[in-house]
Amino acid sequence: MSGFTLRAMSFQEFRSPFCEPWLSIDDTFGALAGSIGPQIASVGASMPCNAEPAGHILCSTLIRECFSFDHIPWSRVRDGLHEYAGRFTPTVFVNAYECASWGYILRYYFLKNPAARCVMITIADVNLYNFSLWDEEQIWGRSGYGCCTMLIEKAEETSADLVTGFSRGSNIIMEFAIAIRKAAQEGTDRIVALPFFPANVRGIMDTVLKGRRLTRNGHARWGHSFGSDPWIAILDSVGTMPDMRRVEKFTACSLAFNGYYSLLDIDVPPGAPLVLVGQAPAARMGKDEYTLS
Repeated sequence: MSGFTLRAMSFQEFRSPFCEPWLSIDDTFGALAGSIGPQIASVGASMPCNAEPAGHILCSTLIRECFSFDHIPWSRVRDGLHEYAGRFTPTVFVNAYECASWGYILRYYFLKNPAARCVMITIADVNLYNFSLWDEEQIWGRSGYGCCTMLIEKAEETSADLVTGFSRGSNIIMEFAIAIRKAAQEGTDRIVALPFFPANVRGIMDTVLKGRRLTRNGHARWGHSFGSDPWIAILDSVGTMPDMRRVEKFTACSLAFNGYYSLLDIDVPPGAPLVLVGQAPAARMGKDEYTLS
């Protein structure tokens, strides 16, 4: 068993462009708050009755730009979210570790709050400025956009279950895969939840990780959805299980292209509220949505 348990999680996909391009950044963030605030409140409502999160942290690879450009203060974003999320509103924003931020948040948060039992993390990646450079990249291929909120509970001892590191060489994909191979033992029933990459990149990881149970590559459906990838993979994997009666064990894995990575052994118990909401790309019509329970 892992020292971390996923108590609740919800992901919703966003179209690109997220809003009309003529809207101000204030109005765009207002729309974003109205989209993700209720999701945050719903996940927060799954808090164990005898536990209260001492913190909720928002992280992102993409939305840092509005703060870097000083287009909107964090306090205004936080206040907008509070209207919908109430007491579960995130109080801190982190982007330094890009896609791997969630792992560094877990490490730092529980180091500074050793008595805390639960923490909420929201990963929000939206192309707010409609920059074309974010829509596709040579290594990760087509991008996907969305927001993932999770409620994570820890046991007393968790040091062996969370690995954070940095790839220092020229081939960060290979170094990342080797780090996973060291952390994920071969022949166990733990499923490795990988980021979504194009087939040629995923093929490298499949070769290095031969013998491990891997989640399927959702790149064709979801694109590369930044830090949310392994969590979507977990939702997708659980969704394929017709009757989940036991705790399912996963290793969530994220890689930032500045070299940082996060690996986390986490258990998903039966009955955990897990929601996956998919929005069709703008070029298509329709919507797919389902609840996993």
